[in-house]
Amino acid sequence: VIENFRSHIAVERPSGKGVPGAHKWKDQRLDVYFWRKGDALYYFETFVQNDPDQAALQPVLQLSHSEDLVRTQKRNAIRVQVMKMGSLLPLGGREEANDVWNPSTGFQCKVTDISETGAAILVRGKVQAGRMVKLQVELGGLPVIMCGEIKGATLNAAYNVSLLHIEAMPPLSTAM
Repeated sequence: VIENFRSHIAVERPSGKGVPGAHKWKDQRLDVYFWRKGDALYYFETFVQNDPDQAALQPVLQLSHSEDLVRTQKRNAIRVQVMKMGSLLPLGGREEANDVWNPSTGFQCKVTDISETGAAILVRGKVQAGRMVKLQVELGGLPVIMCGEIKGATLNAAYNVSLLHIEAMPPLSTAM
């Protein structure tokens, strides 16, 4: 992408193997994919508004803006890789869920990624899905608390470590 104008998006003309030099670009329908680092893949359909000047130092295609931008990631929330130590406390049920930091240590865990809708964590030993838990981790100097249900647990027997997938439920901490 060279520049985003009110009337179009200016992009470099594709070059390389498989792209014919005398190709007529004007009115061609294109499928455009953008990867936003740390987020997701985005897709939109557009049309080329011009035939680029072949003699230009940098031939440019002018792409029409699109009303439909599709985020291809299936999740509703963006997951962020964390890789920080936290604590995991078992809960007796939903009624024990709260957003209050519990100073008791609980079980030590490693939070691998987190979003508003859940988290993935590593713990020692075998854990069964279906259990209610409270996750506490400090991110950016703020206490983040998430209560939820373990929806999936995968044991790596060689290392005696389980990867847990937690589905969050309200209340979420303010920092979350």
